[in-house]
Amino acid sequence: MRKIIAIGPREQDFQFTNGLFDGSITLYGRGTEKNRSYCSANQTRINHNITTDEQNSYIINEAEKLIEEDPEIRFMSYDPNAAFDCGERIISRTLCLNRKSLMDRLKSKIRFKEWASDTVEILPYTVMYGRECSLDTIVERVGLAEKYVFQKEVSSGGEDTVLLEKSEIESHVLSLEDGNQYLISRYMENSISINIHVIIYDEEILLTPVSVQITTIRNRRILYRGADFIAADQIDSGIMERFREKTFCLCRKLQSEGFRGIAGLDGLIVDGQVFFVEINNRFQGSSPLINLALHDHGLPCLQELNLRAFEESRSGVDISSLSVPYSCYTYISDENGKIPVGYPYDLLRDNNVVSVNNDGLDLSWSIYPLASLDRVVFKTNIVSISAENTLLIHPNIMEADPKWYRKIAIEHDPLYLKIALINQGLFISSEAEKYLRQNGGIRSGVFNAVDLDVHGIVINSAVRVKFARLSPFSLEPEGDHLVLRYYGDKVTDVGFYPADELQDIRISHDTKMSDICLLATDRVRIQHSSNCYFKHNGMGCRFCEVQDYDYSFDLGQVESAVQTYMDSAHQYRHYLIGGRSDSPEKEPASVLRIAQYITAHQPAPIYVMCVPPRNFEVFETWANAGVTEIAMNLEIWDSCLAKKWMPGKGAISREYYLKALEAAVKVWGKTGKVRSAFVVGLEPDASLLEGIRSVCRCGAAPILSVFRPIPGTPAHYVIPYDNERLLSIYLKAHEICAEYGLKPGPSCVPCQNNTLSMPDDYCG
Repeated sequence: MRKIIAIGPREQDFQFTNGLFDGSITLYGRGTEKNRSYCSANQTRINHNITTDEQNSYIINEAEKLIEEDPEIRFMSYDPNAAFDCGERIISRTLCLNRKSLMDRLKSKIRFKEWASDTVEILPYTVMYGRECSLDTIVERVGLAEKYVFQKEVSSGGEDTVLLEKSEIESHVLSLEDGNQYLISRYMENSISINIHVIIYDEEILLTPVSVQITTIRNRRILYRGADFIAADQIDSGIMERFREKTFCLCRKLQSEGFRGIAGLDGLIVDGQVFFVEINNRFQGSSPLINLALHDHGLPCLQELNLRAFEESRSGVDISSLSVPYSCYTYISDENGKIPVGYPYDLLRDNNVVSVNNDGLDLSWSIYPLASLDRVVFKTNIVSISAENTLLIHPNIMEADPKWYRKIAIEHDPLYLKIALINQGLFISSEAEKYLRQNGGIRSGVFNAVDLDVHGIVINSAVRVKFARLSPFSLEPEGDHLVLRYYGDKVTDVGFYPADELQDIRISHDTKMSDICLLATDRVRIQHSSNCYFKHNGMGCRFCEVQDYDYSFDLGQVESAVQTYMDSAHQYRHYLIGGRSDSPEKEPASVLRIAQYITAHQPAPIYVMCVPPRNFEVFETWANAGVTEIAMNLEIWDSCLAKKWMPGKGAISREYYLKALEAAVKVWGKTGKVRSAFVVGLEPDASLLEGIRSVCRCGAAPILSVFRPIPGTPAHYVIPYDNERLLSIYLKAHEICAEYGLKPGPSCVPCQNNTLSMPDDYCG
């Protein structure tokens, strides 16, 4: 049986290859057992996207040693293009090689576009030599844009893909090499990059599932960071079908020219259309994820299928229904070769993490700028596609933002701390859990979260949502109190709201106190309906965790539950009526009866949260019964997205909401006591801000509630915004509110716990 040695950038690229390889020669690797690793041998961690003669020499020398030991040995390269530079002894022993002239044409981004343009759609581009580039010529050839992408003819991983503001082009041209050609195109802000593997045989073409490519911009480079096969399900099926059809057409063309084996094709989705970007005539960074899925199903790995393409006319396998339920992300060093803040931390504490692999990295080594550190594999999506057709990467996956680290860990800025805690959630250590149990427990907050008191600012932080266990925030005991840590550094002491011992009291055989009343911060929240009218009728909000419950209660039981809180020793300031929408026929009367009961037995401020009633005259009736505040929550301003995410509530027109708010303002005034909440993260920013302005124009105050992907809801796959974007929205909303003499609500400090709002005395 022949021995095959794998050659490539990472040892981990050859996981789940079913024992095909007898060893490997790699840049990154452990350098133990049957792996020969350049980095381990030199005790350094390079940026593998920048190749050097020294690295190439290492690969060649190690391969030559193996040939001396066994002249019958064979090689398979991650990138077959590299094999042609290794000398005849290695080339002759390298499996799965196409002819060099064809490979040279395909690895050139310029020549590929020329070759493919008569078969598939290509983004407008121009090719220019070095210092001949000028903004005027670029605009003339590809059109005006705020940003442009410059690429070398041959590059990998985005290292030679530079993103420039149009104002930077003239100065950047001075650094270009006169003899090199550069491919220049407009930067498409609202676009999604996708990729597909193909394996071409004499009589067959295999297409694998499509992945969404994850990139980040570092040092003006658009760097490839990982892939997400699960997120590809969010792409319109028609777009995906066209992409696969066009991919097959290109593969037929490749097949006719004699190409065999594996390749990858990159596409870009812009305005509902797919443009082809380039071909990678090699394996890819996402190949190990496909191999993992193939391994799960007992199928041959990509390397085996690649080998068969050169030896057999057909693959002998059916992967047409293959699913790849994985994603991955690669952590890298910063622009100075420094390890990012927070690295390493315990990624495996989240059960969505399949593996963490650093290919034998030792942090005492010399680390190059933008060098790969860990590659983490997940069994869930880590990105999603926004309403603007941009990629959202989960904030708990990405490295720490230096600005936010400084603001939170060093300056202790309350606004930054609150936004990050609301958005990124909280990890409660086992020691903290023990402390809480011994001290009465912690009260559950809304949206699978807990409420922390940070020097008078109440912050609702999720603990049971996706990736909360990877939050940079942790709760730890310190002596007789709890402290909040951020990437392991102490930020501040915190207080918490103890558990409510009334919650488990039985009102009937199928109904508990918590089904009707909830003690949340400084208020008692009263559910006036056992079920949400919209959920019960199959029109529930797709981001809401409210279920269609099988228990029921009447208003007499509601009054009994409220009285229990009145008779208890609990301290609270006001009541909130609402949470589950009742039918339009029942809700006005239910709210009125509960308000009258409270006012008659223990008067306190009453806050009503409801959908706009059919008769606005009920507002005056409620006010007379003791209601002091009201919220009618638009949630989403864009009417199409409102109907998508809220089939029931979204069917109520935006105009009707505004009329209801105007009517309520006539009763309660333009004082912020009339409000409307928006979910931040489910619609374009421009649409959200338009909705905020419309509400303010009515005299009502907006409430900004950060979207949270609640497990078990249809929106569980949606990734929340990053902290910086939330900050930007908060500041813009604050400016809009100020124009109308308002502030983002609510005004009650404890009730601000899960909203983008701050107390009046905050001077940030």
